Amino acid sequence: MSGLIDTPDSQPVTAEDQPSSLLSVTAVLRLGLWEPSHIMVEMLKQRASLGDVQTSASVLLALGDRRRSLTTLDEATQEHWLLGYLDILARYRLWEVGTQVSFHNELVHAVILIPPPKCL
Repeated sequence: MSGLIDTPDSQPVTAEDQPSSLLSVTAVLRLGLWEPSHIMVEMLKQRASLGDVQTSASVLLALGDRRRSLTTLDEATQEHWLLGYLDILARYRLWEVGTQVSFHNELVHAVILIPPPKCL
C-alpha cells in the first residue's frame, strides 16, 4: 500500500508500507529561520502597558547587548522602562541593585541613585 504525503513546506513524498530495516529520506523539510524579536517586543510592550515595567526592564537587562536585535523597540522606550525600574528600586531602598543596573547599562549609566538624607 502506498500513499502521497504533502506538507506545506516540503515537496510531495511517496510513503510505502514495506518491511524495511533501513530508513530512507526522500525529501528534506526546508524551514526558514524563526525571528522571535517582534513577539518579544509585543510582550514587553504588553507588560509595560499593564504597569509591569519591572518585567520589561528585567528582560532588557537579561538580553544585554542582544537587545539591539529588537529593532522595532526604540531606545527611548527602553530607557523609559529602565528608569521606571530604577524608580521602583529606589522606592524600596534597593540602592545597591539600582547602582548595579545603572553601572551595567549604557542607556542609564549616568543615573546615580543616592539615598535621601536621614532625618535627625
